[in-house]
Amino acid sequence: MDGQVQRICSAAIDGRANTPRYIQKQLAQLYKSLQDSRPAIRDAICRDSGYSLAEADTEIFLAINAVKQQYESIDFQKFIDQEYSIAHGKDNPQKRIPIGYVYIIPSKHSQLYSIISPACAAIAAGNCIVIEIKQTISQLGSLLRKIFAESMDKDTFLVVETRPATDDFFWKNCTVVDGGTEPTSSLGPTLSSPTSRSIAIVDRTSAVSEAARDIVRSRFAFCGRSPYAPDLVLVNEFVLDKFCTAAAKYGTELFGSNLSSIKNKNSALNGSTGLQKDLEASGARSFISGSNQCIAIVNERDSNFLVRKITEPVLLVHPIRSLDDAIDTANSGVPLQATYLFGTLPTAKYLSQFIHTRISFTNHIPVELLVGPAAPEGSITNVKFRYTKEMFSSPSPEYITQSSEHPLLSQLLDEHSNEATSKINGATSASLLPISEPAGKAVGFFEQGLLSGAAIAAVSAITAVGIMIKLLGPAVVRRLA
Repeated sequence: MDGQVQRICSAAIDGRANTPRYIQKQLAQLYKSLQDSRPAIRDAICRDSGYSLAEADTEIFLAINAVKQQYESIDFQKFIDQEYSIAHGKDNPQKRIPIGYVYIIPSKHSQLYSIISPACAAIAAGNCIVIEIKQTISQLGSLLRKIFAESMDKDTFLVVETRPATDDFFWKNCTVVDGGTEPTSSLGPTLSSPTSRSIAIVDRTSAVSEAARDIVRSRFAFCGRSPYAPDLVLVNEFVLDKFCTAAAKYGTELFGSNLSSIKNKNSALNGSTGLQKDLEASGARSFISGSNQCIAIVNERDSNFLVRKITEPVLLVHPIRSLDDAIDTANSGVPLQATYLFGTLPTAKYLSQFIHTRISFTNHIPVELLVGPAAPEGSITNVKFRYTKEMFSSPSPEYITQSSEHPLLSQLLDEHSNEATSKINGATSASLLPISEPAGKAVGFFEQGLLSGAAIAAVSAITAVGIMIKLLGPAVVRRLA
């Protein structure tokens, strides 16, 4: 085992990183080093990724803010109270212990945030950190290696260029944050980000212009690489033209230097990226395009583009006929990464109820969600914290209080007494409380349809009877007379 990695293992065994004051100091040093290096980090991000200055500033803000939030979450007095809870005769059901050390493989998208976000959460949980930053031409990688070397404790924080051997002791007590593309199944427990798609749905009841702005911004920002950018937009056919017009307008406003609006919506794609060429070959048509970006309509329901994960600034639009049509289309593949629903609140409720997705948002797409990797599989997608302290610790509750059943069960096992047996039999023979189901007053979606149909039938019948009376009434009266 490498000497530096061995030092990390020793520090984890000693619990050096698991004291509140040490955690606070490490987070404070990380926060200050990032603050002091902001101009250099900003320049490196723009050079490496091609992000705009505003996009680089957004990533830096979210990264630094993640450190600040973790720092402010450290409650020294609470830590002391929990540590001595048993000595004071109190249970400590919330106790957690750190995993030991965390190995971070950053993603290519938002590399700064994909390193800082899990690192500060793991530090706050009391872990040692190892970050894999390979020796490349990346300016940001070189800069971060320098920043970490100068500011962080070398016994608990390490940057490596090559991965330790897979049979090392290191991996046996390590959690891997996998934001890379190389397989890591042979390593320790892994927090991996899923690659499932995100979809936006624009209903006829939505504020179409606002929806178009949010969707265009999220798809084209950060060079279209965000895992949470909508890979497909399902637009109700009644507002399709309005949405396309608004999307073209906002696309030109936001990225006018790179985009040229196409007046003829049916003009052929003229982009140069691989995806754009594939779209052109499939017969898809664009209404706005440029050297790197485009917005295209895909009409064919069986097109493989409807289930494709997009990692470029390309926005695909597909018309739908109804809410149920949108649900069927959205559920045609694996559960979605995120769903963005634009429409009235009842419409959004209906869609979110039946679409299989990890998270849904109504009438907005959070900008902070566009930065960094997708939330790890099996975790709750949290806009504020992509990674939490709980991901890097395990529960270890401490109890001193006996449960209410303990005396009775102990008596039953120790004495086999008739009294204990009688109580047990009485408890297991007791009936459950009746289901208190309130009277249904609200009219559901399908009930509304039935009532509407009945109302239409009743009106039609009454109208028919009225016409018959008007036409046949005089003849009947004369006959009776």
